[in-house]
Amino acid sequence: MASVDGETITLNTNQGRLTISVGAETTIQQTVTLGLAQLQNGMQVAAVGERNDDGTVSAVAITIVPEGSDGAPPGFDNGPS
Repeated sequence: MASVDGETITLNTNQGRLTISVGAETTIQQTVTLGLAQLQNGMQVAAVGERNDDGTVSAVAITIVPEGSDGAPPGFDNGPS
């Protein structure tokens, strides 16, 4: 990130500078790494991985979907939890 000025963020990208407008409805999230022991029953999650022959998935990434959101994060299948 190059700068934050009021409600504007400027990023330096491979294609040049990109100016982003941040409004009252903008959600800003921070990702942290958790361990398996920190997952709890009832959490909504999205998993990415390879489906095995027995139908299980070997996860390479699991994302906790924030409470109150409409579903899985962008790019994730909103299938059964």
